[in-house]
Amino acid sequence: MYDVTFLIPDYPDWQNEMDYIPPDPGELMPERVKNELFDEFCDLLESGAFDQDRELPY
Repeated sequence: MYDVTFLIPDYPDWQNEMDYIPPDPGELMPERVKNELFDEFCDLLESGAFDQDRELPY
């Protein structure tokens, strides 16, 4: 039997699954960028990009 304990990585505490709290996207993205992305999304909706009845271009 081989000792494989050296293969188990020693992660810092913040990388433990139970301790990790993902960052809030609202804190990472400036308001200006959020507004630009929302405007692009609205343009896509208005153009029918998500219309299931529309034929695909290929």
